[in-house]
Amino acid sequence: MIAQQTPLRARCLDLAGRQHGVVARYQLVESDIPTTTIDYGLKSGFLFRIFTGVYSVGRPDLSELGLWMACVLASGHGSALAGRSAAIAWGFQDRPRSRISVVRPGNDGHRDWARLKAHGHQSRAQLVTSRCRWLQPEHVTGFQGIPILHVEPVLLQLAGLMNSDTFQHAFWEADRKRGLNNRRLEGCLDVARGMKGAAAFRQSIDCRMPHIQEALSLLEVLLMELDRKGKIPPPEVNRNVEGHLVDFRWTDRRVAVEVDGYEFHRGHGSFERDTERNNDLRARGWIVLRFTYRMLRYNPEYVIRTILTALESHPPTIVAGISTK
Repeated sequence: MIAQQTPLRARCLDLAGRQHGVVARYQLVESDIPTTTIDYGLKSGFLFRIFTGVYSVGRPDLSELGLWMACVLASGHGSALAGRSAAIAWGFQDRPRSRISVVRPGNDGHRDWARLKAHGHQSRAQLVTSRCRWLQPEHVTGFQGIPILHVEPVLLQLAGLMNSDTFQHAFWEADRKRGLNNRRLEGCLDVARGMKGAAAFRQSIDCRMPHIQEALSLLEVLLMELDRKGKIPPPEVNRNVEGHLVDFRWTDRRVAVEVDGYEFHRGHGSFERDTERNNDLRARGWIVLRFTYRMLRYNPEYVIRTILTALESHPPTIVAGISTK
């Protein structure tokens, strides 16, 4: 085992503390650690190989953050987490993937398989490093110390990987959760010419929803899209009604809409609380409608028709004692 006072151990622990438990061989060499000493660290069980030239320090396992950091280190200087992997990191794609996407400027891509399995992954991850001709330093930022593409260039990549509907939903989620930067979007449009997905990327920018950050879920965004297209009258979003928070309401018509059906809740407790809220509102003269993702996604005309029918059935009234804040 490596003694605590050795330069190798000290340097590894310093780097690992900032890099989610992983180090690159070139970092150690640049710190004047002899290659023979690094090799001894591998043989002694202090370092564990993840990729060629990238190691886990002190233990043969990885967090997902450690895996992402290892992939970036294995891809060389200037590399950054990208594509669906970056979308997962930024929080607008929610399925863990064992294929990790990294981009780097001006070099040929390569593929490799991690020798260690990360927590949350069913199998060893595959690293896919791609050459990115349009990658600029301003496209890269940090996520918990890991080089990663900003959300906007990630979306530009995804536009070429997804069908139009799936990409639109990803764009909405990114805007809802992260709030897209107008300057970076314009910069991505400049490099998008001729790229696959450029038209879908431009269309999503042209059709951005105002106040999308007010939505608490993608389901609410889908209903806001009906409002944006003029299919339904503008509702108030996430407001208090008779002491209850509802997703959408038309106060003068006493109509409320919820778009998070039972299948989107966690357990019977939430379902029962929703039922009590709906019963209370109905007892006070409100129409309460519920729609699921499938209804909004695949049968929007039914949703539009039902909302309009409810609004027409309740003539405008002045509702006292209801906060609009």
